[in-house]
Amino acid sequence: MRAPLRQGGALLVCIVLLGIGLRFATLGVQSFSDDELFTAWLVKMPLGDMLSTIPRSERTPYLFYLVEWAGARLFGTGEAGLRVLPAVFGAATVPVIYLAGAIGASRRVGLVAALFAAVSPFLIWYSQEARSYAQLILLVAISFAFLIAYARARTGRALAGWAVASALAVATHYFALFLVLPEAAWVVARGGGRPNVRVLFAAVPAAMTAALVPLMLHQRGAVGDKLGGAGRSVVERLVAIPKNFLVGFAIPFEAVASALAGLAAAVAVWLALRAARGDELNLARAAGALTAAGIAVPLVLALLGFDYLQSRNTVATLVPVAIVLGVGFVAGRLGTTALVILCIVSIVTYVGVASERRYQRRDWRGAAQELGPARTSRLVVFSPPFSNLGPFRIYYGRGTRDLPRAVPRVREIASIALAQFKGFGPGAYNTPSGPAPRAPRGFRLVQIVRTSTYRLVRFQARHPLAPTAAELLGVVFDHAPSVVVWQPGGRR
Repeated sequence: MRAPLRQGGALLVCIVLLGIGLRFATLGVQSFSDDELFTAWLVKMPLGDMLSTIPRSERTPYLFYLVEWAGARLFGTGEAGLRVLPAVFGAATVPVIYLAGAIGASRRVGLVAALFAAVSPFLIWYSQEARSYAQLILLVAISFAFLIAYARARTGRALAGWAVASALAVATHYFALFLVLPEAAWVVARGGGRPNVRVLFAAVPAAMTAALVPLMLHQRGAVGDKLGGAGRSVVERLVAIPKNFLVGFAIPFEAVASALAGLAAAVAVWLALRAARGDELNLARAAGALTAAGIAVPLVLALLGFDYLQSRNTVATLVPVAIVLGVGFVAGRLGTTALVILCIVSIVTYVGVASERRYQRRDWRGAAQELGPARTSRLVVFSPPFSNLGPFRIYYGRGTRDLPRAVPRVREIASIALAQFKGFGPGAYNTPSGPAPRAPRGFRLVQIVRTSTYRLVRFQARHPLAPTAAELLGVVFDHAPSVVVWQPGGRR
């Protein structure tokens, strides 16, 4: 792989630097997401405690958390600190995609595929999230590059590289199997060399999968399945995948941006399958087949009742997508025009999301800063509810407790409604509408705050009072599902 990497030259360096800049420039701009709060909570623990907690709090294997736990000791546990390693993984994916395109077809294909990966809003989004997705995407890209190298040269070294990278991808996230399974099937059925050797190497990721089955089953029992979600049908979520792959989740000027990006991508795919020849056509077909498999596997599982069909669960499929688009982008002036349009849309989208909070992750941090520390005993009513106080305390303090059976007397009640993040389909998320909730008996309204990402009202009483359950329900915005927590407070 060294020769194709050297041949990329200065242009590849510029593309990689662009990818690094876009990922690191806004690394700490957004609040931790719901899931990132779990990561922050886990990596603050001693190593043994973290490992014993993961089976009952997460739905993924250990590898990412081990890496992130070590990274937290180097870079800290703030938003930017915990996102350093995902950003590094995301930036490293760019030259690996170049290698896949250069080995399979040509340097030009590798360069434009790498450029797409560098500016992709969806890949940048997950490069700035302290979860396992960026590590998964990088390992899938390495696996795919080795598979292409093996298809070209039939060397045992390339096949071994594919086997190890695939096994590590599965150890990072179970959904790596959406791509590893069809790759392994090709290695066994169509790969060159001795069949027993191919089966032996294909058994490496299979063995990793088998070793993780007990953990997977335990996590399903302890945490439960995170099914399709957001109240959207399988068809709606399936249609949302290409849109999210190209421009991300909630974005400014969504209809226009989605239409332009979709048109540019459609032209690139058409050129890749119609105008490409030789190695470029073969690579486009192989990457296209893997893309189809990466979506078909979770779709079939969803139809069978195991519904994991979401854009984020299939995000690693963007690796072969980048290769298909790369082949199309180099096919004459029309391909170049499509590349320019898609890059412009990507950059405009990146800037729009970075500069407008309502297109970002749920604003736990902003609401916590507005609420401030508990200087007196108070109840905080949150919507939507949060299931675990450990992650909740990342922003809302160690003194936060579950509501006891007997509602305590407090001098303050705060109601916070975070904007509902639609996330896996179209449209920005919005805060609840309507008037502010009424004050419970004995309390008076002292503060109303409404932003694009949350609403907050604060009630205070002259003397500590214990509100009834009905009164607490009455301070919930729009009567949405909520949770009540207790902060004993004190002077600070």
